[in-house]
Amino acid sequence: MSWETERVPEHTRRRSLSRARIGAALTLLAAFALALVGAPAATASQGSVPAEVSAYAADPNGLVSRLDDLFGIGSGGAGIDFNETTAVGQLNRVFTFTEAFVAGVATDTPVERQNLWTAPITVNDNTIGLAIIWINPASVAPELADFVRDPDLARALSDVPADSYVVRDEQRAAWFTLGADELTPLVAGTSGVSGPIPLDDFQRMMIDRSGEPVDAPENSSLITPVAVIIVALVGVVVILLVPQLLARRANRRGGVAAQPEPEPEPEPEPEAEPEPEPAAPAPKKPRAPRRPAAPPEG
Repeated sequence: MSWETERVPEHTRRRSLSRARIGAALTLLAAFALALVGAPAATASQGSVPAEVSAYAADPNGLVSRLDDLFGIGSGGAGIDFNETTAVGQLNRVFTFTEAFVAGVATDTPVERQNLWTAPITVNDNTIGLAIIWINPASVAPELADFVRDPDLARALSDVPADSYVVRDEQRAAWFTLGADELTPLVAGTSGVSGPIPLDDFQRMMIDRSGEPVDAPENSSLITPVAVIIVALVGVVVILLVPQLLARRANRRGGVAAQPEPEPEPEPEPEAEPEPEPAAPAPKKPRAPRRPAAPPEG
């Protein structure tokens, strides 16, 4: 019994070589793309930072270029000189308080992440402000959302511990870091917090402050009846005019001009009863023939 070596068909061998070349080309392309992007910006705090956000922050033609377009030196000479020394600092995911926490409900999730990331900006080693990045849902690409010219806030967000959350309280214009169930104010705003505070205490303080009575505007007792009267008048006008407008619009769309209603026809006058015909005269009786006269006697 003889054994013969089975040869690989030529088309199969060519297909294998083609796949190997494509795989090598894709590997080289990926390495080249990573080399162009460069090292991503530093991240430390809790919350994920997508690769595209890191790449946008590190790309000189990305975040820094957009800052220069919007806040750079203009034709009038005013603005910030985003020169070659401009650098982007630590990226931090932004969190906000949940609705349950704000409402005073005991919850295991007091904060929730947002589609926002902070990036401190320095020029000539001087911190000048805080850039806020978001991913535009329409383009699914990172973009500059805002720029806060607050060097103190930017410095505070340049070194956030890895086990902390960056929390933004937009309602009170405050920024915090949250770690081990304790809030530390970075910017107090109108929160009334001056130092580290337990999370539960801050929740109770928010509830107490939200329960303060709100001053009613003067002349409110007069404004309310007048508003009710105006609304009632508008409602009456709408009820009267809407049917007519709809009818006119329907006539215009149908190409039929509005025509006046026809006048009612006059009722016919009753016919006069015919006069009775005169009775025919009674027929005359025929006269008897005259007798001949008797001859005279002789």
